[in-house]
Amino acid sequence: MDGDGNLTKSEFVSLGAEVDLANLNDIWMKERLEEFETIIDTDKDNVACKEELERYLDPRSRSSAQQEARQLIGFGDDNYDSKLSLQELLENAEFFIGSKLYNYARSVHYEL
Repeated sequence: MDGDGNLTKSEFVSLGAEVDLANLNDIWMKERLEEFETIIDTDKDNVACKEELERYLDPRSRSSAQQEARQLIGFGDDNYDSKLSLQELLENAEFFIGSKLYNYARSVHYEL
């Protein structure tokens, strides 16, 4: 975001949302920080370089598939049992049809 070709934790957390970076109780912010620290910043230097970001954004990567699966379950799991029933799938079909897993070509174009 500052043009140096790297992404810091605070830059990553602030992408795409109005977040109070000083509010450590913000659940969304905590999840983003954990994602940055455990998945993106593989060399643990608190900065994501180009190579780390490319690995993170690669739609064929395990972390990308896991992230997408968590998001889809979050959208469709109406009873919060961490499982998707057939009824939940049918009632929330619009989320699944628009997912990266469903439309791989669009997601690759969007991510890159």
